Amino acid sequence: MDPEIRDAFDRLAADLRGEIRSVDTGLRTFIGELARDLRAEIRSGDAETRAYVDASVTASAAETRAYIDTSAVETRRHFDVVAEALRGDIRSLAEPMAISKPVSSASRSR
Repeated sequence: MDPEIRDAFDRLAADLRGEIRSVDTGLRTFIGELARDLRAEIRSGDAETRAYVDASVTASAAETRAYIDTSAVETRRHFDVVAEALRGDIRSLAEPMAISKPVSSASRSR
């Protein structure tokens, strides 16, 4: 091969190697910065997500407590009504039984 062509190819190869190294260095720098930015964005999103979840859990717990308190009051009121109705039913049964069967002193001594 002609020495001039060989020299031209060597210069071209050296130039291409230099460009490749330059692009490689630039890409590595860009990818490093991008990775750093993405990590920061993920940390920021993580903090926002944690804050949102914490607020949601707190709100949900408060809503659940309010619901349970309301339910407890309603249940208590319902059972008071049921208990009063049972008292009335028992009273209405007990009074006639007490009137119809007098307890004699003879039956008590046995």
